[in-house]
Amino acid sequence: MGNINTTIYSIAGTTPTAFHDITSGNNIVPCTSGTPTSGAASVRCPTTAPLQIGYSAGAGYDLVTGLGSVNANVLATAWPGLVLTPDFSVGGTEPPSLVRDSPEHQPSRYLKRMAFLEPWL
Repeated sequence: MGNINTTIYSIAGTTPTAFHDITSGNNIVPCTSGTPTSGAASVRCPTTAPLQIGYSAGAGYDLVTGLGSVNANVLATAWPGLVLTPDFSVGGTEPPSLVRDSPEHQPSRYLKRMAFLEPWL
């Protein structure tokens, strides 16, 4: 499949509804002053209060939520070259019927043919 980043960021630019932008919250956590001792200053805990490190969410891409959460249907339909062809169909307008158990089993019980029958009971 390769690196999908270019495709994802391209879709984010042309079809922004493929992602739900998260604009509030953070991933800020307490830390020990000056740690880690190596690396860029931006990833080290401050040496003065407040002793915490992290980022806050904001509009658009941010270091907390990235592009946001995915709207899978929009992302899939916007994906270049992806053809969504269902391999099933749903038909009929009547509710599913009930089947009565045979007398030698439990004559007073009914079986549900489909799990989604309950709204019609």
